[in-house]
Amino acid sequence: MTPEAKRYLDAGDLVPDYRVTDAMPEVVFIKTAAILDGKKVHSGSTIPLYTVALGAHTFTVNAAEHAGDRSI
Repeated sequence: MTPEAKRYLDAGDLVPDYRVTDAMPEVVFIKTAAILDGKKVHSGSTIPLYTVALGAHTFTVNAAEHAGDRSI
């Protein structure tokens, strides 16, 4: 899955690619949100890296399923 924890050049693009899974196949996630530096991003969207400030960044994916269980 991307983004990987590594250094990126500011001349490229970042295309987040993530999936949420569970060990129990019947679990259906009803709410998934990916956040890059406090802003929502979507899997498959293109983020030109020249538009992102230089330095360290935080990428998280939060998910919730029907029973209300949450995972980060």
